[in-house]
Amino acid sequence: MTKINKIFQLVLALLVGMATFMPSQQVLANPAAPAEPSALIQLTNDGKTQLQVGDTIVQHELIFRSTLSDPAPAATLTLEVEVRELGVAFTGIPTHQAIGQPTVANSPISVNLSASVPADGSYHWQARSRDGSGGLSAWRSFPFPSSNAEATADFSVDTTPPKAPGSVTAKADFARAIVNWSNSADVNRVEVYRSNTAGSLGELIGTVTGTSFTATG
Repeated sequence: MTKINKIFQLVLALLVGMATFMPSQQVLANPAAPAEPSALIQLTNDGKTQLQVGDTIVQHELIFRSTLSDPAPAATLTLEVEVRELGVAFTGIPTHQAIGQPTVANSPISVNLSASVPADGSYHWQARSRDGSGGLSAWRSFPFPSSNAEATADFSVDTTPPKAPGSVTAKADFARAIVNWSNSADVNRVEVYRSNTAGSLGELIGTVTGTSFTATG
């Protein structure tokens, strides 16, 4: 046996020995996906007023809120939301996202997502949760736990001011003032103010849905 062959066999034996005593690598299972978002809420852009299903807002901005949780020992969860115009099907691609705070296993966190929509119209939306390793929950449609058809608006945006009341008349009757007017089709309520100074808005004395108001005092 040549010297080169002996060296080759010695190296081969060393490699075999190392393989025998080296601990085998463990394949870690992928962590469980985060839970689906719960407590889906939509709010006005100041975060103070909760919007009910089908409500109309007068600005393009609003807030989506959801509760997120993850079975992993520690995770940072991202709220992802897909907003589409009514009549446009969901694609599964988020349009907005907000990163939440790190969580403890199964400890829920509340995440607010400030979003905007491009134009006036009616919209529907869905949400999901993403963890730091890229794990995704299933999508959950608003509203939850109740539901509505995706052909029904979750919220609408109308930034066009209504037309002012027309054909306004006022008549004094003893200690009363009777005011009448006509409304355009886009008016759902009228605010009535009283002032003793010309050109001043004065104080709000009534809000009505009809076309007449009687002021007393």
